[in-house]
Order: sequence, then C-alpha cells, then structure tokens
Amino acid sequence: FKAIECCNDPRLKLCLNLAFSCSLRIGELLALTWDCVDFNKGLIYVKKQLCPPRGIEKNFRFDTLKNGKPRTLAPAPFVMETLREHKKRQEQQKKAAGDLWDDLGFPDLVFTYPNGKHYSQSNVHKFFQNILKKAGLEHHRFHDLRHTYAVSSLRAGDDVKTVQENMGHFTAAFTLDKYAHVTETMRRDSANRMQAFYEAL
Repeated sequence: FKAIECCNDPRLKLCLNLAFSCSLRIGELLALTWDCVDFNKGLIYVKKQLCPPRGIEKNFRFDTLKNGKPRTLAPAPFVMETLREHKKRQEQQKKAAGDLWDDLGFPDLVFTYPNGKHYSQSNVHKFFQNILKKAGLEHHRFHDLRHTYAVSSLRAGDDVKTVQENMGHFTAAFTLDKYAHVTETMRRDSANRMQAFYEAL
C-alpha cells in the first residue's frame, strides 16, 4: 500500500492496483485492451499476454496466457472507476497527439505512454523499483504483488477456489500447495477461536 501511495503517475498507480487487487501478471497487464474491460458488468476479461522478442524476433507480440486458460475477474468498484477515469485521460492524450499517436501495431491497449506506445516488462520493473526506493521499501519483484494478493485474500477469508481462479492457477490444489503456510496459519487461528469459544461457555 505504501508503494502505491508513493506513485505519482496515475497510469502506473492503476497498474500496481490491478496487479495487487486482481493478481494480474505483468504480461497480462500490458496486453489488456479496452474491449476486455466491461464497465457495465464491472468485469475484466484476461485473454492474452504481451511478450517481448525472443531469439531472432524483433517485435513484441500477443501470446496465449501462461496456462492457456482465459479468466474473468470482478475487481473492486474503485478499480473499475479508476479504469474509467484512465480511459478518459487516454482518449484526451490520443486526441492531442493526433497523427503522432503511435501504437506500434497494438491498438486499444489500456496501458500506454502518452504517445500511444506500449510499455515493456523491463520498463515497468524499473518504475516499480524506483517507487519502492521512494517509499523506503526493500527490493521486490513486480510479480510479488500477486503473492501479496493471494496471501491477503486467503487471510481475509476468500475461498481457495476463488483465489485459484483469480490468479489463473491450473488447479486449486496448486494454490493450496503454494500457499500452504498461509492456510496452516489460518487453521491455527481457527483452532484458537474455537478454544476461546469453548472457554467462554
């Protein structure tokens, strides 16, 4: 939360909020297009990721998701409202740029520079490290925001199936195994609550 509060760039702040509150991977964030944002239903459809060039490739490309399984997310209302505001700002930037708007063949992206160009994973990582430094926090990977989401959700009482589907894990068993330390703590807390209930009888 401290890192998000220290971010002055509304685009990157929204990027951090989506990674934290919706568990989006960085490639999924950068590939998000406006046709996958349903303001009427309050949903985000995650269908693709933006991948950097590999080997002899020269250009970025859209690719399938890590496990090949699209997912539908229902973000908190404040996230959708922030997205709506961001869309308005982007439309104004596009209008101001005119013919100078250069989407590099990736039209309709949610996250772009003011000139229409897409972000790269490495640039977002650098921005994130600068924000952490500004906030006085230690080094973390951008991907760690997904882990923060998972731990926070489980501790808040969200069922494992919901967390699994939001994160795009292949099975709930994988989620349980990956965050076994959290569920073990939850079991101990549950036992302590039961003990307190018993002693209060």
